[in-house]
Amino acid sequence: MATDVDASEAAQVALISDLLVGAFGKGKVAVYRARPVVTVDARLLLHPMIINLENKTCQLPDFPTPVACHEQSYAVKSLSTALVAEVQLDFLKQKGAIKRTLFLHNHQPHLTFPFVIRQQRSLHCQDFSVYLRDETEFRDKLSPINISLNYSLDDSTFTDGLEVKPILNHYRDNVVTEQAHILVDCGEDNLCIPDLKLSARPDKHQIIIGDENHLMLTINARNEGEGAYEAELFVMIPEEADYVGIERNSKYEDESAKDQELKRGREKTSQRGR
Repeated sequence: MATDVDASEAAQVALISDLLVGAFGKGKVAVYRARPVVTVDARLLLHPMIINLENKTCQLPDFPTPVACHEQSYAVKSLSTALVAEVQLDFLKQKGAIKRTLFLHNHQPHLTFPFVIRQQRSLHCQDFSVYLRDETEFRDKLSPINISLNYSLDDSTFTDGLEVKPILNHYRDNVVTEQAHILVDCGEDNLCIPDLKLSARPDKHQIIIGDENHLMLTINARNEGEGAYEAELFVMIPEEADYVGIERNSKYEDESAKDQELKRGREKTSQRGR
């Protein structure tokens, strides 16, 4: 075994071992050149990691209302001179689902960009601003926003004529992930523990069989705990009844409650049937 028998340019990328094979009495040696292995130290930094919907500090072009945002920093340290980075925002959302965060400069949930390393063995960072969609555009405020950073070697920067081209270290994962969270009204632990209570009363207690009877069911939902996000109400109608419609006359004791959140308070809904 020998380490870089010709001190090639590829050896500047990583420490490699070329294999020499000789046969007794032949006077010849065969050289099997190893591919340079590039080890990358990649980091994904978020500031802040918890996004406050009320802290709207970023302004979108042609959009009068500011939006909540945070900074993402992608940092790498490598002996390679050039990498290609790909970032996916909210990547665990199902295909077709609304991505809650977008890049400020292109309004997309994904970004591919070159990572040029001017000084080897030093940490190089690129920063991007990411904003949160308006809360009327999505419902999910509880699940984390997952971000992934994927990197690869930039083949276009390889020197022509290289016998062997570098490869990434297969013992290192070339994907780095991190999570951001949306600040919710759930106390210091950011863990929501609601206390939902439900009551219902009909507008009449007797109906005549065979006659057309209109019946209104008034439903009251109350939350005596922390915020109940994405709360839903299901009413099962008997097969013998025909559903007519709903009269939504919501009243909140807490006027700051949003449409998709049942905060500490009460909502009143009326269901009509016959």
